[in-house]
Amino acid sequence: MPVGLERRQQTGQFHFITFSCYHRLSFLKDPEPKNILEQVIEKTRHSHSSPSTPTS
Repeated sequence: MPVGLERRQQTGQFHFITFSCYHRLSFLKDPEPKNILEQVIEKTRHSHSSPSTPTS
């Protein structure tokens, strides 16, 4: 981690990510792609959480 940055993972606050699709195409318009994205994000979150970090 770069010098001067602090991790504050267990503050009890919600975290969120934002992004946009290439050229604002509606890749996430249908439920199936949204569900797949959600599953991938959850899998990644679980794989990067420590045993003491709540995952739900």
